[in-house]
Formats: sequence, C-alpha cells, structure tokens
Amino acid sequence: MAKYYKDLYKEERVMQGNLNIREKIAEEDRELLNQPITQEETIRAIKGLKGGKSPGPDGFPAEYYKAFMEELAPHLTELFNEIYTKQKVPLTWKVSEIITIPKKGRDLTQPGSYRPISLCNQDYKIFTKILAKRLETIMPKIIKEDQYGFVKGRKIGDPIKNVVIAMNHANSNKKKMGILKLDVYKAFDKVNHNYLLRLCQQLNMGENFCKTLQQLYSNCKAKIRVNNGRTGEIPILNGTKQGCPLSPTLFVIAIEMLAERIRNSTNWTGYKIEKEGGQKEEIRLNFFADDAMIITSQPLIMVKDIIKKLEEFKNISGLFVNIKKSEILCLNTPPREQLEIRKISGLRLGLKKLKYLGVWIYKNPKSIVKGNYKQKWKVIEKQLKNWEGKTLTRVDRIRALKMFIIPKLTYLFQTLPNTVDRKTLKTWDRRIRKWAVGGKRPRIRDKWLNAKEEERGWGIPSLEVYHDAFQIQRLLEIQYTKKKWANMEKIINNTKEKEIIFREWSRREEAEFKEPFKGTIKVWKKRKKKLSPGNENKMATIWQINYNNNEIIGRTLRSIESRGKRLVEDLYTIDGDPVEQKEIQNWIGSGNWIQSWAIRQEIFRLREKIREQDSPFEKVIRKCMREEKKVAGDLYEQIITVKEEIVEEIFQTWRMDMEIEREDIQREISNIAKEKMIDKLIACAQIVLVSGWKDKTKWTLTNWYKYIVDMLNVEITNYKWNNIDKIENIAIIKGMWEPVKNYLENVLRCGVEKLRLRLIFQM
Repeated sequence: MAKYYKDLYKEERVMQGNLNIREKIAEEDRELLNQPITQEETIRAIKGLKGGKSPGPDGFPAEYYKAFMEELAPHLTELFNEIYTKQKVPLTWKVSEIITIPKKGRDLTQPGSYRPISLCNQDYKIFTKILAKRLETIMPKIIKEDQYGFVKGRKIGDPIKNVVIAMNHANSNKKKMGILKLDVYKAFDKVNHNYLLRLCQQLNMGENFCKTLQQLYSNCKAKIRVNNGRTGEIPILNGTKQGCPLSPTLFVIAIEMLAERIRNSTNWTGYKIEKEGGQKEEIRLNFFADDAMIITSQPLIMVKDIIKKLEEFKNISGLFVNIKKSEILCLNTPPREQLEIRKISGLRLGLKKLKYLGVWIYKNPKSIVKGNYKQKWKVIEKQLKNWEGKTLTRVDRIRALKMFIIPKLTYLFQTLPNTVDRKTLKTWDRRIRKWAVGGKRPRIRDKWLNAKEEERGWGIPSLEVYHDAFQIQRLLEIQYTKKKWANMEKIINNTKEKEIIFREWSRREEAEFKEPFKGTIKVWKKRKKKLSPGNENKMATIWQINYNNNEIIGRTLRSIESRGKRLVEDLYTIDGDPVEQKEIQNWIGSGNWIQSWAIRQEIFRLREKIREQDSPFEKVIRKCMREEKKVAGDLYEQIITVKEEIVEEIFQTWRMDMEIEREDIQREISNIAKEKMIDKLIACAQIVLVSGWKDKTKWTLTNWYKYIVDMLNVEITNYKWNNIDKIENIAIIKGMWEPVKNYLENVLRCGVEKLRLRLIFQM
C-alpha cells in the first residue's frame, strides 16, 4: 500500500512556459480574493463545518471549534491573516493522514480499488474554506458554462439533460452522433503542483493567494491508515487533497485548460440542433469536475483530434486520460467508420449504454426509464422487504422513507428529463404507504396520508408528487433560464418565442411536441389548477401578448426583449402602472407608434394583476430565475398542501351546523388570514368536523379531545389518555371565535358530563 501511494504522489515532469490563457480574473475580483480575512468570514466557515467527521492529526474535531467559536474566532482570524500576508504556513498543515474508502464493484485486494481521503486539521479546513468561498463568486466568470461541477448555480442534472435531449433528437432525425466518455486516471491525485501554481499566477489570482497556495502544497507529507496501522510518511508531490474544501475548486480550474482546448478545436463540430429562421444550439462538451463527455456529429475526426489534445494536456499538467479505458457510443454511424475509430484509438464498439454521473444513458431513448427507474425500484423493494421484520413506529418508518428511500428516486427525477407513467408512480406510492402504516391497508384518504404534519396529515412522502414537482421545475427552467438543454428543447419544439406556462395548448400543438417536453407539458396540465389559477399573470413572458403568432408583433417583442424586458411585469412602472407609450417607442423605434399603442392597450388589461402581491407559485418562479436551490421542494409543498380544501370544508360545515351565512364566514376567514392565523383556522375546522361525537365511538371522542390539546394551544393539567373514565381536566381555549364557542358549548353538554371535562373559554 505504501509503495502504491508513493508512486501515485511522485512528481510528474511537465512542460514549463506560458499557458496562453485568454481570459483572466478582473482586477476587482483579484482584490477581493487577496484582501485581509475578516472575523465574519471565519465565523461563517466554522458554522459550515460538518459535524460527526474524523478529525485531523491534531485530534480536534469540528464540534470543538463550533462550541468555542466566539472565543476562537478572533485568534484564528489573526492567525489566518498572518499566514495570508506573510505566507508562513504552520507545519501541522503540511501533515495529513489518508484513509482509504473502497470503490464499489472493485477488487479490494488491489490498492487502486480505494479512494484516498485526506484527514486534515480543522483549522486548515476553516482557512481553505474561506478561500474557497471567495473563489465561489469568481468561478462562473472564468469557468465556461459546459463545466458543471463545483461552480455556483450549476446543477448535476444539467449535463445529463444535455446528452439525453441531444440523443433523442439524433434518434428521431436519424442524425449521426458520437458520445465519448473520457476516463481521467486518478484525476485529483495527479495534478502537477507547478502547473497549478503557474495557472493561478497567469489567471491573475494575486500575490497573497498564489504564494499561500504554493506554501500549502510544498513539502507536504501524509501517513496512510491501513489495517489499523499507519505507514511511514510519504511525500505528496502531486495532486489536490481529497478532503480539503479548496481541492474541488482547484481541480476544476486545473482541468479547464483541457476543456478550453476541446471547446476551441476547429477540426470538428459538436452536435447541432437547428431550425428554420436561424435558431440553433450546439453541444460538444460536458464536464462535471473530471467526468467528461464529448458529443459530436463527426465521431471519427473528433477521436483523432482528441487523442492529440489529451497528449498535449498531459505534457503540461500531469493529468492522464486513458483513451483505451474510455468509452464511445455511436448513433447512426456507418460500421466502417466505427471500425476505423477502434483501429486508431482502441475504444470498444457496440456499446448500448454508458453510465454518466450515476445515470445510465441508453442508445435507445425508450430504455432510459426502464433501465434507470425500474432497476432502482427493485433495489428499493428489496430494502423495504428487509425492513419488514423490524419493529419500527410509524414515525420511524416515515423518517426511514425520507432518509433512505425517497432520495434514491428523487436523484433520477431531478437529473433525467423523461417522465414516468402515472400507473407506475401510483403503484410505487401505494407500496410505500402500505409499508409506512405497518403492512396494513391504510384506512385514510391518500391526501391526508401525504399531507404535512402541521396540517394534521401523516407526512408520508409521495413519489408521484415529487416526480411532478421536478417536471414542473424543468418547465420553469425551460421558460426562464438560458441553459443549453433548455434552449435545445425550445428549438426542437418551436417554443423559443412563445409563452409556455401561462397559456392553453391546443391538442394539435401538443401532438407536435417531442418527448420529453411533451410529457412535461402533460404534468403541468395536471397540476396547473392547483398551482396557478389562471393564464393572466405578471410572471408570464412578453410573448404572451403575441398569442396569435403575428410576425409584426413578434419583431416588436424581439426589440423589447433585447432591452432586457422579458416578463409582462417589466412593462409596468414600479407603482404598477403601464409604461408610457413614448417609452415603448424608445424601445422599438419612434416610427412604430401603432405597435406601441397596441402593446400598451394589451398591458392595460393586466394592470390589476401587476399590483397584487406575489403568489406562492410566483415566488417559486423568482427563485428559479435566480437559480436557487429547493425549487422542486417548494413546488412539492404547494401541491401537497390541503389548506384550501380544509377552508372549503369550513364553509360547508359551519354553514350547516351553526347556521352562519357564508359572507360572515368569509369575513372571519379574511380577518384570521390577515393575522396570519390560518393554522388556528384549520384547527377550528377540524374540531367542528369531528365534534359530531354522538354518532361516534368512545375512541373517537377521546381523539376529539386530543385535537383540542394538540391544535389550539390548550393549557391542560393532569391528563391521562389510557383510561377515558378517569379524565378530570380543565381545558382553557383562548381566542375562540364567538359562533364556534357557542356551538361547542351546546354540543359538549353531554361530552362534558361524560368526560368530566370543564371548558373555560377566554376571549
């Protein structure tokens, strides 16, 4: 083991000289990266440390720094600034301990079958976490859009969607395509330190950063923990430390030089999707850190060129791509050309699928759902059966579902654009609901089993709703973002200059859509009423105005869009009034007064919508536009909520039982909603709904009493639920609406006597 790692980390000779970097860091970003470290940055980094992790050689865990954060932060900040300005790195930072984690499906007798993780001291992690956080804002400016790994705002699902959508297009149009997946040998462990330093210097990263980086990586040593023992110290002359917060960012910067060479090659083209009218999108490269995939319509020429590019990159960086262990998938490519590819490269031919970022990419697009989802469900089914013999409470079962089962499928939901058929989703949901309630058939309606606990549901997750939430997020990204796969979808389905969400599609239009966009539209139609009440919405794109696809209006809207006015709400002032006609003429040209008048008349019609506060769905749209996280999670919450249904039940129940006019109920609901007491309103409703105790069993009556305790902040003394005949309690219900109070007093006369319960209403 020691010999293997000594050879792995030995210094690789590389070519010196200028790296010919075209785009460098801006001066203001360089100053930001090199300015003194603040105490706020130190505190933020300490808070971001993950607990429960193995400490470094000094033995101090993350919990120690979190517990004494206020005392340690000033001293650590002073130390970090001393290091950053004078480049005096503590010797303890140059020593680490490497643990090895086995790789799945590998021969564990071979040292190369393990992933080395460096256990670094926590003070080192805090310092490098600060530097990584500073680089976070700079990375999108120096790393191009086809590198999706460890760059803020970019998601792991995007490169997968790029490939799947391009493959769908190639298959349906019988176009030639080659997909080459590169195998980068020991990627993080082979980056040459001199290359990395020269790269940072030529990127204009600044003196403090570059010199500190040089000190962090010079004269480093590590001991390998193996078989409950440790090897002697091994010099680390190559690579970035796996386990260091700065390591992923540095590696992405290092491999960007290879991406740039592939990106700028003029010898071959990527795969192009084109439509009449000049609409086109080209995809040629997908990177997620070291997971690289190259897409082209000229596979033979591409492979010849890539072999040369990889050799050039190895000579300057030390990173080695094993072309013979790489894989290629060819679509609609003549056999003679495929044989020539194998002859010059040694690549295997005849592949029907590739595994990329944990997802199987199939040559036949129809196999993607079966090959990914249904295989994953087999694993889930096996796990559920293994748990059936365990004694778990209902709460434990629901937690187990959320922690171990649901994430297995939500990863596929967020990465694959394809929809799963409704019958399969419902079958999966029935299975997990049955397991969650202990193997019995649930006697409660599905919506209450899936409803949130704060709405008095059970909180069992619904795979069908998660699936739909991720599909709707995908639709939002198609309309509101400029991602490569989103542009491809728009071009393929001819929706680039059309409103997608806030409109009704005709059957003829839907029939012309291609998968997977067609399936996504069907999901939106199913959930649209729940999320958005109508098509007139301020968050619609300006293309909603051109619902008749008028070419003159279309040209006008292009001019407006070029001024940064993308949404309907952009055509209004800050006070919610339509912009003046003169301003519209300034956008589209003073000679187009008829078009400007027509557009102003149209936006007058939507004026009241603009003045309304954002609905929950509109807030999600803004979140999506900012490319924030948990968009699908918010959509799931909105779909699963039952508050609106409870409010409707309030109308019906109170109207019949208490003989209150609907207008009075509506007024009271509005008052409560203004005071943000909707949960209290739900509580009142459920008490009324259950209060027909005369026709219920003693069990129901007891549970009705629990409703009061759990839902209305009732103050209870000496309560015992195990014997209903011995309950002697005083319940104080505060803030009850007068009609409900009177109703409960009348209904509970027998109940008070039966339960020996005294209710005191405090208004």
